[in-house]
Formats: sequence, structure tokens, C-alpha cells
Amino acid sequence: MTFAVVYTAEAADDIDAAINWLLPRMPSAVADLLRTIQRTEGHLGRNPAIYSVVRASRSGDIRRVNLRPFRYQLYFQILGAEVVVIACLHDVWLFSYGTLQQEDVQLATFGRRLEGRADALPGYATTLFEIKDAAVVATSGKTHHLMARPSANPADEVAGVAFRLTAAELAAADTYEVADYKRVEVRLKSGLEAFVYVGA
Repeated sequence: MTFAVVYTAEAADDIDAAINWLLPRMPSAVADLLRTIQRTEGHLGRNPAIYSVVRASRSGDIRRVNLRPFRYQLYFQILGAEVVVIACLHDVWLFSYGTLQQEDVQLATFGRRLEGRADALPGYATTLFEIKDAAVVATSGKTHHLMARPSANPADEVAGVAFRLTAAELAAADTYEVADYKRVEVRLKSGLEAFVYVGA
């Protein structure tokens, strides 16, 4: 069976936004991205069910396929004889050294269990910080969370895990973290650029 691949208006807008972002920065990459999308459509048309489910839905499970080597993914549903692409999103990396590594916190915040890789944040050290937000305490099960701050000792580093998130999931992480934290962009020990929540 061959599936027809169709796009919602929102997904088409996402792709237009990606092209508009690339054009002034890497104009030669636009054609590569479009070729990657076209190649991916062929895979989706032949066997869309091989891609993992990222969220269960009554109207049809939402699945994701990476547009490698780009940091975009197509999110889609299999609806009858059609593969309906509902979004094209750019992913980001979030480094966690605390409760966002807990499966229960991930399920409550993102609706799924995250996949990540071990890494470290150089030049920072952690202390315990009392959380006064009852909802956050209820989600994490902890009254005190770690808080990273820049260290005067260049040998200091904070161990943790880098998780790949969508922009929407990063916004969900913002709502989980209390105002005593701020989100900053850093370079991890591996060289990966990621966001991390540190002391405000």
C-alpha cells in the first residue's frame, strides 16, 4: 500500500518559516532542505508506521521523522490512506542537571519520556535551593532542587543529561521552572550548544 502524503496549512507555514530563516543565513541549504523533505515524503508514503509514536491521540497517533542532517522534524498522523503532516518543527537541546531528568516530571511536563545523552556544564557548580511553588514540589516530589551558578574554579563542572526538545516543549519547560531560575544558552563539555536553567 502506498500512502498519499499531505500537509496541513500549519505544517506548510512551518516549512515556509524554515525556508525564510535559512534564506538570509544559508541560502544554499534551502534546496537541500526541500530535497530532504521530498526524500522523506517517499519514505512516509511507503512505510510510515516504522516511525516512533511521540504522542497518543484519539484521532490518530502522532509520529515524528527527523529531516537529517537538518535539525527539523516532521510530525504526522496516519489517517486511512493518507499521511497527514501536521507540523515541521526545529528541535533544541536542553541540559538538565536536576529534576527534569525524572521520568515523572518529564511525563507531567512534556507528555512523554525524553531521550538524552550524558554531558556536563563546565565552569558551573550547584547548590540546593528551596522550592516554594507547591505545584512544582508536587510534580518533582522534592522541596529542594539543585541550582547551578557560575563558579570561580575553572575545574568545576556540573554533570547532567542533554535532551532534544521541540520549541513547544522548551516553552513547557519554561513553565515548569520557577522564577528563581533563568534559561541561558551555553556550550556543553561535548561542544554541544544547549539551553540550561541556572540561578537568576
